[in-house]
Amino acid sequence: MDDSADLLIQELKSTIDVISLLQLRENTLREELGYFNSRNEDKVGILLGVLMRLDHETMFLCIDTFSLHQGISEQKSLYSKIIKQNGRFFSKIDKTASADKKTIVHLGFFTTEGKRDATSEEIDECIKDINKSSLESRKELKESIGIPNYNHTEMDEWWNNILDKKAIEKLDSDRNIFAHRFDKLEKLKKTLTCNTPQSINESLNAISIVLNGYKKILQDIIGYKTSIYYEGYEGLVYDSISRMKQYEELFSSNG
Repeated sequence: MDDSADLLIQELKSTIDVISLLQLRENTLREELGYFNSRNEDKVGILLGVLMRLDHETMFLCIDTFSLHQGISEQKSLYSKIIKQNGRFFSKIDKTASADKKTIVHLGFFTTEGKRDATSEEIDECIKDINKSSLESRKELKESIGIPNYNHTEMDEWWNNILDKKAIEKLDSDRNIFAHRFDKLEKLKKTLTCNTPQSINESLNAISIVLNGYKKILQDIIGYKTSIYYEGYEGLVYDSISRMKQYEELFSSNG
């Protein structure tokens, strides 16, 4: 792949990294909501502040996720500027051989007479089979995600059908409520109320559908363009200050 192609793929990878961080927040909030639901029956008064914080954090995640949606799909977006404008590139699969004698080690064969090394011809045939199988997998992947070709009209039709529209509508509705919540006193008074655990869960579900949908389509495109599955940003724990305080207090008490 040349430098320009590398830059195009990197744009998709960096977007997947952003999605991965948003997913980390969503997963953590979902875990904490589950914990709240398991404990709130006898401690509603104590845990009301916890529910309010989960509500507020879900609110901000809705806003960020809708911003991601706009950045990927709306005007001057990842789709319009990168994928659509480079449709010829993204509508073709990677036909580069993934295996050769430098990248694989043939372990030989086990027969009734013992183990024997593979001949040069057998190794060549094995490499041929691996490359054929890899190419077929990329073809199947490309066909399954449905990018038709680089015709803009057909690409727009394909792109408009890759996500759950109800999830986008739910996310948009939440964002409209949340994004302008603190700009006036009357709206600020709404912070005296709190969404129910069920409502918070419904918002998290919409967030999850949107994030998972975008992540999968971008991973699939990278997969058939580079033969590599890109997971995204990893290794970060989305923790809290209160947890850090607990660690410090525990360490101090044991010290």
